[in-house]
Amino acid sequence: MRAGRDGRCRRGKGPAWVLAALGSLLVLAAFALPMLDRGSSPTQRGTGAVTDGGPAQAPALAGHHGTTAVARRAAPDAGRPIHLAIPSLAVSAPVTPVELDGAALVPPADPQVLGWWSNGGVAGASRGTTVIAGHTVHTGGGAFDHLADLGRGDVVRVVTESGTVEYAVTTVTIFSKASLAAHAEHVFSQSVPGRLALVTCDDWNGTDYESNAVVLATPLRSR
Repeated sequence: MRAGRDGRCRRGKGPAWVLAALGSLLVLAAFALPMLDRGSSPTQRGTGAVTDGGPAQAPALAGHHGTTAVARRAAPDAGRPIHLAIPSLAVSAPVTPVELDGAALVPPADPQVLGWWSNGGVAGASRGTTVIAGHTVHTGGGAFDHLADLGRGDVVRVVTESGTVEYAVTTVTIFSKASLAAHAEHVFSQSVPGRLALVTCDDWNGTDYESNAVVLATPLRSR
């Protein structure tokens, strides 16, 4: 993925950042994903662990850090995400549905608006990953500029049309493009107990973003 003049996550001529990987999974699930190069190991922040990242590690990365009763049943406030708040990062942003553009899921152009993959899981659902993506702007102004600073246990609140679903962060993982492609089937799985995935760009090198930050979180309660 290439960045614009303002350093914002943008799609260039090639497939869009996470979304090349996400598209591989979302559109097709039938296509084989590339094997992970050992030099592209993801780093987990918030858990204090660095994973090897090889194919055998993928199921652990996907995560189910304990399957709770909350994760097994749909929350009464389950529904389409319309707003997301992360108190520890002072993030409060509207969420709008987005769809695949070819093999890419492109967040809204406004860096203060987040995009929910409308063909994925809804917030508070008993199964599936609720995927919410947003831009990072290296000069500031993106809702997800500091997403990678989250740690285990930090709270994410997703407001739906029915109420509010709260999640607790379980992992924060920095993926190279190749690594995310290798792990996409697990990270964005729709067959897992309900959970939330937040995605943005990471590792600005002055011209492009080299990596993606992926936060996984599991439901706490609804209210």
